[in-house]
Amino acid sequence: MKPFVMILLALMLAASSASAVIQGSSTASNCGEGGNWIDITFTTNEGVTLVDAWWDWNATNVWLDADGTSMCSPQNDGVTSYSFYFDVPAGTDTQDFGSTFTGFDGGDYFRFTMDLDMGATGMPYGSDLMGGTIIVEFSDATVLSATFDTPYDGTNGATANFSNLPNFEFDVKPGWAGSLVPRSVDDASWTNVPAPTFLIGEADSTWLNACYRNTGPVTAGASRMDLYLDGDFLDSRSLWTIPPYDWNGSYNFGPYQVPGGRHVLRVRADALNAVAESDETDNVTAVQMCWQGDYLPPLTTWTRPVPPLNDQDYLYGPFPWHHCDGVRIQPSASYEWVAVWGERLSDDGLNNYMLRLHPASDDPEAAFGFNVAATSYDSDLHALLVNTHTMGHVPWDVGIINFWSALTEDYRIAHLHESPYPFDFGIEPSTPYTVQRLAMFQFHVGPGDLGPATLTLYSDPEDGPVHMGWLLPDFENGDLADLLDPVATDAEGLARIDMNLAVTGEYCCVVYGNRVEHPSSLAVNVGLYKARPDLEPTTYTGWHAPIVPQPHDTSALFNCPLPDTLHGGQPLTWLNYGARNAGLASADTVSWGLDIDGMGDMGLRQFSSLAAGSSRNVRNLDRAGTPWTIPGGRHTLTLNMDYLDDLDESVERNNDSARQYCWSPPTLPTNASVNVTGFERLPDREGGWDACDGGETLYWNCDGWRVPYIPPIGGNRWWTGAAVMPPSTFVNTDLQLHTALSGTQDGFGPSVLAESFAGDGQIDFVLVNDRLADNVPHDVGVLDDVDQFLTSYDLQEVRSTWGGIAGPGEMGPYAMGAGRMLNLHEFLLDPGPHLITLKDNGTGVDWGMSFYQGAEYFGKDDALEGEITWLEPDGVTERMIVNVPVSGSACLAVWKTDAGELAKEGSYSLWVAEGVSGVEEEVPAIEATRIVAASPNPFNPTTTISFEMEQDGPCHLALYDLQGRLVRTLVMEDRRAGPGEAVWDGLDAQGSRAASGVYLARLRAAGVADLMKVTLVK
Repeated sequence: MKPFVMILLALMLAASSASAVIQGSSTASNCGEGGNWIDITFTTNEGVTLVDAWWDWNATNVWLDADGTSMCSPQNDGVTSYSFYFDVPAGTDTQDFGSTFTGFDGGDYFRFTMDLDMGATGMPYGSDLMGGTIIVEFSDATVLSATFDTPYDGTNGATANFSNLPNFEFDVKPGWAGSLVPRSVDDASWTNVPAPTFLIGEADSTWLNACYRNTGPVTAGASRMDLYLDGDFLDSRSLWTIPPYDWNGSYNFGPYQVPGGRHVLRVRADALNAVAESDETDNVTAVQMCWQGDYLPPLTTWTRPVPPLNDQDYLYGPFPWHHCDGVRIQPSASYEWVAVWGERLSDDGLNNYMLRLHPASDDPEAAFGFNVAATSYDSDLHALLVNTHTMGHVPWDVGIINFWSALTEDYRIAHLHESPYPFDFGIEPSTPYTVQRLAMFQFHVGPGDLGPATLTLYSDPEDGPVHMGWLLPDFENGDLADLLDPVATDAEGLARIDMNLAVTGEYCCVVYGNRVEHPSSLAVNVGLYKARPDLEPTTYTGWHAPIVPQPHDTSALFNCPLPDTLHGGQPLTWLNYGARNAGLASADTVSWGLDIDGMGDMGLRQFSSLAAGSSRNVRNLDRAGTPWTIPGGRHTLTLNMDYLDDLDESVERNNDSARQYCWSPPTLPTNASVNVTGFERLPDREGGWDACDGGETLYWNCDGWRVPYIPPIGGNRWWTGAAVMPPSTFVNTDLQLHTALSGTQDGFGPSVLAESFAGDGQIDFVLVNDRLADNVPHDVGVLDDVDQFLTSYDLQEVRSTWGGIAGPGEMGPYAMGAGRMLNLHEFLLDPGPHLITLKDNGTGVDWGMSFYQGAEYFGKDDALEGEITWLEPDGVTERMIVNVPVSGSACLAVWKTDAGELAKEGSYSLWVAEGVSGVEEEVPAIEATRIVAASPNPFNPTTTISFEMEQDGPCHLALYDLQGRLVRTLVMEDRRAGPGEAVWDGLDAQGSRAASGVYLARLRAAGVADLMKVTLVK
C-alpha cells in the first residue's frame, strides 16, 4: 500500500464545550478493481483518537467497508467531491467512524469534504494533483475550510494551509477605551470612544460601541455582529467587507434599557459563520459593567425580573465580581433601623436569591463589588439590616444575585424601617402589628432599665412559626444570621427571649416569617418587660403531660404515665399536675385552678410562692379527701396557672395547658330509659380546646354510655340502639355511635359508626343491625348543643320486637310509656313498594316513623331512600311509601318527635300494605289533605302520585320545576273526599320529554297545599 496523501487540519471549537486540533492521516491504494479506498485516522490535541474508518467510493456513492474488504468499482475521470460525516459522541475516547456512519446521535460531529482531481486514469501515480477544498463543519455551525492544489509525486503528501484565510479578532482600536464600550450618551465617534464615567440603569440610556479587526492576509466578506446582555440576545448589526488588517464595527447603536446592577455585555463577530477564518476562537469578547439602580423608597415592595446568572459568560472573563440585579436605598432621616428583604415570587424548592449590601457608587467598574454584608446562602428569608445610629443616613446599593438558573422566577424586594408601633418596657399594645415578611421594633434602654428583661412575641398559632431576635445598639449591618438569641413561636403562638441589658442605647427587635410558613401577612404583638415571674404548666420527666389523671393514688415524682384505664361515673380518679416559674423574678403567691371541659368546677388552689426558675408538682390530688368522680366519655382537663390573674407576668398567654382523656362509660339499662341530671353530666363539646397544647387530634367532649350486647331471643332483639331527648324544645342534644372504648385515648371520636344531628328539641337516635354487625357492645356519646351547657337529658336503650312477615290487617296496639321515646319493629318484607300507616290510638302523641334496611349502623336520617315522616300534627295518622329493594330483615322505628311529647303516654297501631293502593278496610279514615307518596321515586319513565282529600271540593295537582315554573297539570277538577292518584309520564304540557332532575308535585285542595319532590332519571 503506497502513501497517497497527508492532510493536516488545525481546528479549535469556538462554540463547543471543548476545543481540539484534529490531525488526520490517510493512506490510499488501488484495490485492483478500478476503485480506491482510504484509511483515515484523526487524533485531537487532547489525546482522543478516532480510528479505523474504511471508506470506499466511486463517482456517485460512498460505502463503508468496516472489515477492510474492497468494494470498488471503476472510477470516473475528472473532479469528484466526496463528503464524510463523523459523529463524535461526548465522552468517547475512541470512536469507530464506521459504526456511526448511518445514524448520528445528535452530539458534536464534523463533515469532511474533499474535491479530488482524479486525472485521466482514476487514481494515478506520478504528477497528478489532489486539489480543491477541505471543510470541517461542527454541529454548532462553526465551519473551517481550506483550499490547496498540491502536486503528488508519489512520495510527498499534501498539506491544507489555513494561512490564506481572513481572521476576525477583537482588539482595541486607537482612540477607543476598549473593543466593547457602553456609554450613557451617544457622543462616540469612529475615532474616539472614551470609557464611561457612569451608566444609568432602568432607562433607555445605554449606547453601545464595538469594533474588531481582520488580522488575516485576505479580505473578509460581509458578516453579522450579535450583541448579548447577560446571555440573552440583545441586537445585531450587518457589517461590510473588511480588507486585510482593517477595522470593522459599529458605534452609538441603541439606546437600550439595562437594569440596575452589575451585568455582562458580550459581542460575537461573524455571528452566522459566514466567513471562513484561520482562527475561529477569537470571535467573542465580553465586558462587565455596573449600572445605577433605581431608588427603592421606604415601605415599598417591588416585583423585578429574574436577576442575571451570577457567572454568566465567565468563559470570556475574568470578571472581578458576580453579576447581579441592583437597587439603591436611602434611609429615612426620621428612622434609625433599615432593612431590605427579597424572595422569589413562589417557592420551588430552591433557595431564594441572595442579597448583598454595597456602599453606594456610580463607578461603572467598582459599583456592586465589595460588599459589607451578605445574606446566608441557605436562608429561608433573605434580609439585610442596617443601624443608621452607627452607619449614618447614607445611601446603599443592594445587589440581588442568582446562583441557580436563568429559568427561576421573578422576585420581590422591599425596603422598610422600624415600626412606629409603641414599644417600651411593660407596654404591650392592644392592637397587633401587621407584618408582611419582616418588622423591626426599636426600644430605648436608659440607665434605669439595665439588667434582666424579657422580650415576648405573640401570634396566631394558625399562622405557624414566627421568628424573633434582637440587636445591640452598636450593631452596624448584617443579615438575619446576626440576630441574637433567635427563637420561633411554639404551638401556642408564643416566643420569648430572656436577655441581660448591659449597655444603654437603642436596641432593635426583629420579627419575621418566611414565605412557606406565611404566604400572606400576619399580625403579631411584641412586648418588653423587666424581670417578672412567668407561670406555666410543665411536663416533668416521666410524665405524660402537665396534667394527668390516674385510677390510683400512687403517682411518683418521676412516674406519671398515660393511664391504661380511667373509671367513669365512679370516685376513682386522682389528679396530678406540674408547673414552673419560667420568669426572671419570684412569684410570692400562686393561684391555680383545674377545669373540666372548660368549666371551672374542680376548685381553686394556691402555692405560697414559686421562685424564679423553679418548678412544683402536685400528685394524687383528690377532692376533700375523696377521689374525683368524672363522668364516662371523653373530657378535656385544663390546668390554669395564675387562675385569679393577680400576677404581672412577662408572658401572660402561657398559663394554661389541657389534654383529652376517655373515661369508661356506665352501661345503659336494657330496653329502658334514664334521666340524666347534674351540672357535670353534659359537657360543652369543645370546652377547654383552646388550652390543648399537646398536638393530638381533638374530638368532641361527650357524656359516654355503653349499649350492651345481649344475645337475641328468637326474632327479638336483633336491632338495638340508643335515643336521646333534650330537656326542652328550645335546646338540642346530638348522638354518636362508637366502637367500645379501649384505653384512655382512642374512644368516643376516632371511630364514629353512625351519628344523629336533629334540630332543637327533636329526638336523636342511632341503630345497630346485629344480623350484620359484630354482636359486640357499642358506646354512644351524648353531645351538648354548642355553648348551651345543658344540665339534663333523657337517654333510652332500645331493642326490637319481632313483627314477622308483614301482611294485611292491623298490627298492635303498641304502647310507649311516659319517658320512653323509641320503639323498634323488625319485619320480613318482599321487594317492592309498601304503604306503611301509623294511627294514634287517641293518645294525642305526635308520632314519627322511619325505615331502615341493608347496613350495619344507622343514624336517624339514614332511613332507606329518605323514607321518614313526622310532619303531621299531634294524634294525626302518618303514612309513607317504602320501596323495599331486597327481601330480608328491615326495621321500622317509631318515635316521639320532640321533648314536648316525652312525658305523654302513647299508643299506636300499624298497617303494612304491599303496593301503594292496597289500603285495607281496617285503615282509619282520612284525617288530612296531603300527598301520600310517589312510586316509584326516582322514576323512569312514569310515576304514580298518591294523594288524599279530607273533604269534597276542587282538586289541583301539578308538577313544577325547582324555579317554580309550571311543567304539567295532572288533575284540575272537583273530587270527592278520599284517596286518589294520578300518573305522570314524564312529559311536559307540550308533550315533550322533561329533562332529568328534581321536580315538585303540588296538591291544592280544601284550602290546603302540600308538596313532594319527585326525581326523573334517564
